[in-house]
Amino acid sequence: MRLLVSELNLNEKVVQLLEAAGYFDILSIASADAESLRDDLVLVNQEMRASKKLPGLLEISQWISQARALQEEALSRSAEPFDPHDTALVNFENDPEVL
Repeated sequence: MRLLVSELNLNEKVVQLLEAAGYFDILSIASADAESLRDDLVLVNQEMRASKKLPGLLEISQWISQARALQEEALSRSAEPFDPHDTALVNFENDPEVL
């Protein structure tokens, strides 16, 4: 939940609705269709009555765009080649404080 609040700037009521509708993470929002997500939020809110005003399609589309950008950023970081010079190697064999 924290990731949805911090990365997509969502308030906790909206996050509760998203989670109740089955959108638990950035990936599920990134793969959603704005109209379907909106319909899911409406259905869940009818049951929960968590929010008086639901976000519109434009705002939901912005969440989806942000989630897709975050997903692409994460994928590009994981696809970067490993450079052994970027990591610090530690040799404890000759350190008298390590037993």
